[in-house]
Amino acid sequence: MTNLKDFFEIDTNDVPVKKPINRNAYTLEDLKYKLKWIKAGQELGGEVTMDEMCNFCITLPGKVRTDKSVICLSHTDSVDNGGQFDGPLGVYAAFKTAQDIVKSGKQNAINYKMVICACEESTRFEGIACLGSKFLRGDNLDFDAIISREGTSLRECIAYFKAELLKAIEKERFKTN
Repeated sequence: MTNLKDFFEIDTNDVPVKKPINRNAYTLEDLKYKLKWIKAGQELGGEVTMDEMCNFCITLPGKVRTDKSVICLSHTDSVDNGGQFDGPLGVYAAFKTAQDIVKSGKQNAINYKMVICACEESTRFEGIACLGSKFLRGDNLDFDAIISREGTSLRECIAYFKAELLKAIEKERFKTN
């Protein structure tokens, strides 16, 4: 069973390690961390999907009303030198709820969805935050005009992330949808 120590750096006294986290959106650090969640979601029996923005959704299907869903949403990316619990703790709480649903042995009546938003508070795109949730909301984002501090467009950052994701999926033999 997955627990908090699997996703956060905790020392031997169950105290969080106090070092800054640099997990900017669409970087290898962000990818490695998201892959841990994807694998854990698949081990629970969840169906994992990804949209154009690289928001991930892990779904435990409902039995009665598959057209209805309960959605828990958070993010895993960080600001520069951020804390390890901001965002990921919300993902962890959603994951623990999914674990409890599965552990109960009862199938939920409606879908349960755990959404991991991309690029929610990344300092990589200076002054622009919540891109993943804005995309989910239906905002019209200009993928070519949003530029990272490295001078790379959002479209290019996403393309790089997806290419690295495909390599990781092939290497790790993840299930894909």
